[in-house]
Amino acid sequence: MPVPPEKFTPSSIPFVMCGMGLALVLLMSPANLEAWGIVHLRDSGGSPLSKILPGVYFIFIAFAVFLCMGSPIQRMLILIRLFPASCFMFFINMTCLVFMILRSGPSGTSMMLNSHLPVPLCALLLQCAPPRFCRTVLMGFTIFVLVNSTMGLIEGVLKWRFFSYSADWPVLNEAEFRASAFAGHPLANAILTCTGIPVVLTQRFSITLRILFAMLLLSSLVAFGGRTGLALGVLNTTILAIYGIFRIRHSLNFLRLLLLFLGILVVPAFLASGLYFLLNSSLGARLASHSYELEDDSAQNRYYSFRVLSIMDDAELIFGVSQARAEQLIEQLGTHYPVFDLENPWLLLFVYLGGLMFTFWLIATILFILSLSRHLSFPYLLSLGSFLWAASLYDSFGRVDVGYLITIAVMVVSLKAKRADNERANEGNGKSVDA
Repeated sequence: MPVPPEKFTPSSIPFVMCGMGLALVLLMSPANLEAWGIVHLRDSGGSPLSKILPGVYFIFIAFAVFLCMGSPIQRMLILIRLFPASCFMFFINMTCLVFMILRSGPSGTSMMLNSHLPVPLCALLLQCAPPRFCRTVLMGFTIFVLVNSTMGLIEGVLKWRFFSYSADWPVLNEAEFRASAFAGHPLANAILTCTGIPVVLTQRFSITLRILFAMLLLSSLVAFGGRTGLALGVLNTTILAIYGIFRIRHSLNFLRLLLLFLGILVVPAFLASGLYFLLNSSLGARLASHSYELEDDSAQNRYYSFRVLSIMDDAELIFGVSQARAEQLIEQLGTHYPVFDLENPWLLLFVYLGGLMFTFWLIATILFILSLSRHLSFPYLLSLGSFLWAASLYDSFGRVDVGYLITIAVMVVSLKAKRADNERANEGNGKSVDA
């Protein structure tokens, strides 16, 4: 919904601060900040304010500046009227944060402060930002995804990392090498890449560049070692190619159309298969040996994680548990089943919030995503769906993670850019009719 220009001052300060926050969130991932000693997310104690990511601080300050550029109450009321789903999600997230603090103290609330609270604030800011700024953010994300994938591919080939990490980081102790690039954890990189494929391939690049970029992104997914990410990447590339051909089918003869469809079906599978041997990745072995049975540690962990609900008492199921109690539950569950962590974000949030607050959070999140997705173009719907699917198989927004924030920001700026393009096209059509 376009914002009436008379309602807000046209100053770009809060929007630039929000853009800087998003840039910092991408360039300084939680894993890298932990390795550099800037934040200590894995420590169970300490103030949650000291665990807020620098980029998230920028977004908080940007929203405060935005409200204070007029009457804060009046501006908030206008935002509620214009963007009710985003505001409802913000109020529910704030309620969940206060509930967690009142129930068990501030410890463990860094997840809500970093992964959930900035999402509606960033969405509100970007929905009020100028279209030109939104296009800049979209192109910045595109460039970042390509650079991050290039780094991941280099790391995968050379078995070497651009950034150093502490020796106790679990990824370093894995049997096979998986690239880390900017996003740190290989699965975070895989989610970012498979989500970014539809975004990159729908930018205004030549066909040749799009093919090269698709090869680069799929190659990096092998280096990052995520089975789901690679499957979604190949699927997204294939669907987008078919979607693109469908749009230009009238300009192609039957033979060219048939050849293009055959290429779409064969090339991604051939490319992905060849890359297994090129990079000597553990992903190929994991796919070959565990495709049809539940044997690898990651799959077993996700399967048995839900049994944590059976060892929670009634009060914990309703009101949730603290971070310390959650760690006790995981340790207790690990004595009976092959569980080393809760990797499902929905399950993690249920454990932390309890059934009562989780229900409110889930309703607000669904309403927010539905209000956003109903205006998205098909490629961005594909991107959003890829994120939700891939993130559900990794703890992602159940802990401190930036993938959720980045995905929503990209969806919002794509909507603003698309709406501005449509309005410009309509104005052009109107002028031609008048002439």
